[in-house]
Amino acid sequence: MRRRNFTQNTSGSVAVILGMVATVMIGAAGVAVDFVNASYIRTSLQHALDSAVLAASSSHVETESEAEALIHKYMDSNWKQKFPTLAVDIKPKLGKDNITSDATTQVPTMLMGILGIKDIAIHVSSTATASQNTIEVAMVIDNSASMRSNLALLKSSLLAVVDTLDSSLSSDVSYAVVPYSVYVNVGTSNRNKSWLSISDADKKSWTGCVGSRDYPLELEDSDSAAIPALTTSLCNPSELLPLTSKVSEVESWIDDLEASVDDTYMASGLIWGVRALSERDPFDEGTPDGEAQKILIFLTDGYSTLGPSYPKHESEDTAGDAMSIVSAQCTNAKAQGITIYTVAFDASADNEEALRDCATSTGHAYVADGAGDLVTAFAAIATKLSTVYLSQ
Repeated sequence: MRRRNFTQNTSGSVAVILGMVATVMIGAAGVAVDFVNASYIRTSLQHALDSAVLAASSSHVETESEAEALIHKYMDSNWKQKFPTLAVDIKPKLGKDNITSDATTQVPTMLMGILGIKDIAIHVSSTATASQNTIEVAMVIDNSASMRSNLALLKSSLLAVVDTLDSSLSSDVSYAVVPYSVYVNVGTSNRNKSWLSISDADKKSWTGCVGSRDYPLELEDSDSAAIPALTTSLCNPSELLPLTSKVSEVESWIDDLEASVDDTYMASGLIWGVRALSERDPFDEGTPDGEAQKILIFLTDGYSTLGPSYPKHESEDTAGDAMSIVSAQCTNAKAQGITIYTVAFDASADNEEALRDCATSTGHAYVADGAGDLVTAFAAIATKLSTVYLSQ
């Protein structure tokens, strides 16, 4: 009979080792799975808390109990729908000009229980600060005849921007409105200004329209060369409104907005929007660069029916050059620190792309495929223009 040498039989040891290794491997896999899940939940919790704190700060709550109630309200809509079983402990703190809130939740583990870890604690924090900066907003609006059927909604959209900012901000806000079609109407009250080039013979018949300085002066507002006055039947019926903080004046002006000229030249509107935000002539109501948030909202279909034949805009042959001129104007404006929002109204795919490039970022570019989308786009911009921002 063969004797067994138990000291050399390793099968049992291997089984034990494999069992230990399997436990470690399963535990390691569990750690990875649970931490990926916890990381996803942490990101979701951070986003939900950011939105809730921003909402509370925008609402100008006065007590921590009000802040907590409002944060809970927004968390209920943004968090509970996604994670209905995960309770969140929220602890807001109200500062002089900010709201800070911590949020904590316990995430049950799926596989780490093998290692005795039943849940993972998640903690996030968010602070929203209300800025007190001066804000200057120029709304550059295509009001050619193609907008006539949508004019009522356009007016409502513009008024909503003013109303939203006026009711939600404690900052100093000024507004300029620049309607354009083929030309911009700067107003006959400026007929004797030194920055205007107009003959004495034309002063009496001039209705307020101006053309463009020769390229490349068309791209900027910093040169002292005079701007040519034009007598033309294509004069925009509505004068531009220079920067003003008088809300009633802005609202009255928007109510009187007309649309009657058939053709369009986008570059005329955009450069006057830049000029309206400047502290230099021809309009000097703006604060010096760097001392205010300068915002330009540009509504257009991205299409010009006419191009420049300086100083007028009457050449169909150069209409294709209009977007490249607009693109250069956008580049210059952004270099001056102007934040540009674009609204592409019923535009082609190519023009939508060009306007996205014009905007400060893709998040500043909006598309309105129909009249109803105008209201949505301007409402979204008005919300973003709140000076409440996340500081942490």
